[in-house]
Amino acid sequence: MAKGSVTPVVSRSFEYHTDDLTRSHPNFEGEHPRGGQGPPTSLLLQPTSREGLRLDGYLKYHHAAKALYIYKHQCLLRDSNPGPSSQQSASLISILDGILHLIESYIDKQFEMLRQMTQTLHLNNSMNPSEIDPTAFCYKSIDEFLYRSKTVDLSDIWMSLTVTKDSLQKFGHQEEDLIIHCTYNARNCYNRTYSIVAVNAYPSPRYGLCHTISVNQLSLQNVTTPGLALGLRLTLNIQREEYLNLLSPEYGARLLVHPAGTYPTLQRGGVVLQPGTKTYVSVRMRKIDRLPWPYGECTYEFEHSPLASHLRKTGQRELLKHRIYTYEYCQTLCRDAYLLKQCDCSEEITQGNSRFCDPCNITQALCRTNFLRKFNRNPRSRECNKFCKPACSDIRYDLTVSRSEWPNSQHQYFILKRWPLLREKFGPAASDGNYSGQGDGQMPFDLKYIK
Repeated sequence: MAKGSVTPVVSRSFEYHTDDLTRSHPNFEGEHPRGGQGPPTSLLLQPTSREGLRLDGYLKYHHAAKALYIYKHQCLLRDSNPGPSSQQSASLISILDGILHLIESYIDKQFEMLRQMTQTLHLNNSMNPSEIDPTAFCYKSIDEFLYRSKTVDLSDIWMSLTVTKDSLQKFGHQEEDLIIHCTYNARNCYNRTYSIVAVNAYPSPRYGLCHTISVNQLSLQNVTTPGLALGLRLTLNIQREEYLNLLSPEYGARLLVHPAGTYPTLQRGGVVLQPGTKTYVSVRMRKIDRLPWPYGECTYEFEHSPLASHLRKTGQRELLKHRIYTYEYCQTLCRDAYLLKQCDCSEEITQGNSRFCDPCNITQALCRTNFLRKFNRNPRSRECNKFCKPACSDIRYDLTVSRSEWPNSQHQYFILKRWPLLREKFGPAASDGNYSGQGDGQMPFDLKYIK
């Protein structure tokens, strides 16, 4: 079998969440709120700004305001009947309204200070753009972000979320949180002294922090014997409680099998793994050899592709980093080259002097959003089809997927008894050595190669 890489990616962009104001605040009944509706929640994540404005305090005031909203709502429900207690609640509610007004005024003032400071930083030509902290998301509220969507299913809303590479690496789903355990050919992937597999992270603006898994040892890279006992076996924890509900219409992970050394393009392929089930994936490799000119049109490597000639002419030669050519990556690179030329920032490819679009640079953020919305209808999209030809030597992996109910709680009990350190990775589902959950946040899958 030819060598290949596996890229599992959790369909989650960042490790933060909105708060549910229809449930109890932890200060009152001990539950932790998740997702839902209520007063707008700030999406600003950086703890402090370079000018000393403390955004962690900004967030704390939001949480304080939400706690008061909830308490006020509970008072209204508890004392809806007339009587002395309702008169006391009316006085208390009046006081709460005054406090809420002060907090909201402070929040508005602080946000406006941040907005003006950010614009000043970007408009000041003497400032070095690299000095600006790119980890903030400049929306005042969920609603401001929500109403940028123009589709009834919110499928375009990710186009308005401009993130930086640093933000994805900092807030994305980390390898140690994603992979609970891993085996390859009936051997543990990790040991105290060595690792059979290598896991490399790369940021995707659509899917967050993705992870590519490849085999380290040359002697193990070729799989010659198919079967259920061999191959790659992973158990993943998607941490669904950390999803940003506005961006995630479903729960799961996306799996892409691609030739080793090629750039994974998750937006153009892959299968979805369902939480709470065990997924079996059989892989069949197909190798396609195409004839070049004069018999047909195909490309062997990037250096000799029509896109490479175009990038040299436009002064973007530094984007030609990957020598292994694939049609999907060529399309991604072509689109990113046009975005870089038009908006002075990139979406996926950050090579040379290019960088991810800055969410607090209003010009870049709007330019990127408009570019993505119009690109498929733009003549430049047709130009990418001319620049990107099928690969002359093309390796494809056909996946066959089947699923079963998971977990068997008693089997999981024995796993945790043998390996108690896994309890922490399984999270709340594992308590006192027993696996009590239904696997909503975890999913195992077996990747098998067949000839």
